[in-house]
Amino acid sequence: MARGSLILCSKYKFRFFLALLIITVLFWTNNQFNPQPMLVPQDPISQQIPEDLESIDLKSNYSKMVYITRMISNDLPPIHFADQTYLNTKTILENEELPSNFRRYWLLYCFANKTTEQRLVRLIESKKEKYHIVPLSSSSEASDVIKETLNNDRARNIGLKKSLEEGAKWTLNLDGAQIMTQEGIHSLDKALKRAEGNSQIFHFVPLIRLLFRIEFSESLNYRQLFPYVSGLEECTVAVHQRFLFERPKILFLHKHKGLLYDEDREYGYKEKLQFLQEAKEHLSAKQISCSEAMIGFTKKKAKSADFDQDLLTLCGYSVRLPYHPEEDAPYNQTTAVVKRFYPRQQSVAAFKQLLTKIAASNAAQQTQ
Repeated sequence: MARGSLILCSKYKFRFFLALLIITVLFWTNNQFNPQPMLVPQDPISQQIPEDLESIDLKSNYSKMVYITRMISNDLPPIHFADQTYLNTKTILENEELPSNFRRYWLLYCFANKTTEQRLVRLIESKKEKYHIVPLSSSSEASDVIKETLNNDRARNIGLKKSLEEGAKWTLNLDGAQIMTQEGIHSLDKALKRAEGNSQIFHFVPLIRLLFRIEFSESLNYRQLFPYVSGLEECTVAVHQRFLFERPKILFLHKHKGLLYDEDREYGYKEKLQFLQEAKEHLSAKQISCSEAMIGFTKKKAKSADFDQDLLTLCGYSVRLPYHPEEDAPYNQTTAVVKRFYPRQQSVAAFKQLLTKIAASNAAQQTQ
């Protein structure tokens, strides 16, 4: 009797394990050929990401291009020469030679002077380059017009979005006074390919400033530029298209509504620097290439080019053109850098008065 029970028990055990094996095989087969989407916990803050960024179809736009996207906007005398943006754009178009996997893209941002804007459009079109115009606000509220116009971070976010729409794999946001030498571009190209291989999202690019008004050429290398430049300044950032998918995981960007830059910061209030500081503090080496290029403010100039050469060769670099490129400007502009704060405040105050008048004009037209 006991033996019969044992045999019966063994049969049931065999059937049980056979059924378990069949279920396991069926489950594995179903998931192999009908994979289920991975469920990612949804953070309510990350759902505030603007739809226009979410709608970018990278599959149809995918390319291997690196976009150098420049934000150009209003000259603010006396901190800027009255025609500085035009002269800088002309210098860049005539002296910056890009390899075949690079493209220039121009963002003309909120120009108050339409004549200046149209001159720049004609200049850019003469070189058959792409651009996008962000028009000045038509709001009748002065605060709205001022907030949109004096908002470099909004311009940077728009520039990144437009580049991604064009199919950029990497986007390097520069302002209208930054130019790249052949040496800088060659090093940057290698650095971005290395970062791509490491699946990194951001690449920090060192920046130096010309303190003397010299005849610029793209063939100049850092050793030749060294006598005429500042120490390293706050870097610029190249962004991989993978950023679109990684944003919800980057927690400090939730404060920016998922955007790269915080659009609540006005011009002159550490707008780009805030992102750089947060990125260096919260992101890992797996996400940032060349994090050592992060400089808070202008670094004391090295004693020789040798001190900086390894970093610039590793990461690439850009050069900021002099504050005053006009022909009758002083050759040595070092003092202009040191004494820049108060002229900037004066320039911004004067421009705000102009924008207030424009808002009043908008209000008058809307009531007619």
